[in-house]
Amino acid sequence: MNSYEQIKKLLFKLQPENAHHLAEILLRSDRFLPGVFDYIASKNLVTSEVLKQELFGCTFPNPVGLAAGFDKNATMIRGINALGFGFSEIGTVTPIAQAGNPKPRMFRHIEEETIQNAMGFNNDGLIAVRNRLEKQYPFSTPIGINIGKNKSTSEENAISDYVKLIRALHTLGDYIVINISSPNTPGLRDLQNETFIAE
Repeated sequence: MNSYEQIKKLLFKLQPENAHHLAEILLRSDRFLPGVFDYIASKNLVTSEVLKQELFGCTFPNPVGLAAGFDKNATMIRGINALGFGFSEIGTVTPIAQAGNPKPRMFRHIEEETIQNAMGFNNDGLIAVRNRLEKQYPFSTPIGINIGKNKSTSEENAISDYVKLIRALHTLGDYIVINISSPNTPGLRDLQNETFIAE
């Protein structure tokens, strides 16, 4: 049995969200282990001229990245990089911190080998995330920023949430993802219309 299978057996004894919090604790522990994450990254990061791409004015060393939803608050950028990902996307970030949906809100589907995230944009909010990004950007691999409206923001006022986030964060990442597709925020998918996108 490889080490991943052994770790997985232990993690599966925890509720999914608790397992996620444990992973976050480990992946943000780099400040207590200077140089260790850099060493791990040197062993894990796959670099090749065949895989490398120049996009958005920056270099993606490989095309395998970690999408938003895992590092919601820009606390694990160095740890994620050490795992070998060619880029990572933080968020979804909203202007004001919010708790997200009631628990349970993360579910394992063992047969399908998947996890369902129904957390609802729980995050520390714009100011906290911006402060963390200011200390880390630019980073050795690209950082994407996924942004969304607050649950309490009406559809009529949604554009102001996105504008506020873009103005505050556009210099602290390599690309921005405008999240209007999550099923976990009521009414969010109503923004998938030509008028809103054009505006």
